[in-house]
Amino acid sequence: MVISASRNEVPALVCLSDLSVYFIKPTYSKKASSPVKMGEIMAMGIPAITNSGIGDSDRIINETGSGILINDFSEKSFEEAITKVEDLLKKDKTIFTNAAKKYFSLEKGIKFYESVYGEVLK
Repeated sequence: MVISASRNEVPALVCLSDLSVYFIKPTYSKKASSPVKMGEIMAMGIPAITNSGIGDSDRIINETGSGILINDFSEKSFEEAITKVEDLLKKDKTIFTNAAKKYFSLEKGIKFYESVYGEVLK
């Protein structure tokens, strides 16, 4: 089912999900980006199926087990992902929320930027 929602309604609707599936066109500029939606859904305890090659998503998903990566858009890759969904959904949701805290914490981000700017300004 697909429905329209306002920006304010999105968190309430997303939290009703057991799994998020999103694909981002793997363009050159996306290799150095990090999808905000990934952190948001992980913080809600929801795993994801997404394509590889987008920013640090591959590393985060591989290190934390918080989702399934599709390496190419072939039928075989989608079939392999489907076989992994049941095990992914059985995982404790704290795996996903802890991963979100580790990689997407606002406090950690602020400290990181402070340290980078501190080094630059020396």
